[in-house]
Amino acid sequence: MHFFALNIAFAGSIQDIAIDAYRIESAKLEDQGNLTAGYQFGYRIAILVGSSFALIYAENFSWSLTYQLMALLMALNILVTVYISSEKSNPDLAILNYKQSLLEPSKDFLERFGLKIASILILIIATYRLTDIVMGPMANPFYIDMGYSLSEIGYVVKIVALVATIIGVFIGGIFVKRLGLYKSLLIGAFLVMFTNLSFSYASINEKNLVLLASIVASDSLAAGIVGTVNITFLTSLVSSKYTGFQYALLTSLMAFLGKLFGGFSGVFVESFQNLYGFSYGWMSFYIFTSCLAIPSMLMIYFNKSIFMQTNANK
Repeated sequence: MHFFALNIAFAGSIQDIAIDAYRIESAKLEDQGNLTAGYQFGYRIAILVGSSFALIYAENFSWSLTYQLMALLMALNILVTVYISSEKSNPDLAILNYKQSLLEPSKDFLERFGLKIASILILIIATYRLTDIVMGPMANPFYIDMGYSLSEIGYVVKIVALVATIIGVFIGGIFVKRLGLYKSLLIGAFLVMFTNLSFSYASINEKNLVLLASIVASDSLAAGIVGTVNITFLTSLVSSKYTGFQYALLTSLMAFLGKLFGGFSGVFVESFQNLYGFSYGWMSFYIFTSCLAIPSMLMIYFNKSIFMQTNANK
């Protein structure tokens, strides 16, 4: 069982890298916002089918039939992908050996941006999604602690979140197209910080499904916008010569610090509750996670020229 789970996870990571590389090579930077929105839309639909739909189907039939159906959908996806694929050859793409696979892409990134700018970019990448990643694991425990039932969470909160996120990914594409990366990154970070703060308000109020659904909708809308903007930002940093590897490396850097902090989310909540009590502990946690957006906002704001250089170095 562990062997099959490991193989699925390994295949999924390869698929992610291949899709990202194909997306990056398929369009120019100015079109990546809309392409990323479409990519995220498909990703969210896949989550809906692979989670909510699969659970409902399994409850009415069986897990065996559910996995067979998921495999069939994946097979159809492969056939459609092969049929519609219009991949063009990339003359800049480098075929790397084992020794070059890490050193050459890293050297290319440093040579294009220089050590100082590359360091700032890496810090922005590592901190830009901190708020979302750290607060994410505590979403369901928060809903349950506030007295919401599993059906209320599943049928109201999750559906509202999905719809709002899908809308957000397309708004993010419009932002990138019309405002550019610099302004879009700042707006996205501010929206995430502001909407995350709204959870602190919900934590000190009585159970109110309408209030929570409104807060979840605004937070998910902001998360969708930031998702599109952030992926476009990472895409702008990748060289066409090392597309897949550099993008995978940058996304790993993005997730590392967040996952490190996210692993202690429960500890943070418990510590704040020991200091300030149950409700105000939750409030303090959401204020804390909101503040995590500030470092990246400041680095983006004071380094506007870098974003002009990323376009030139693309």
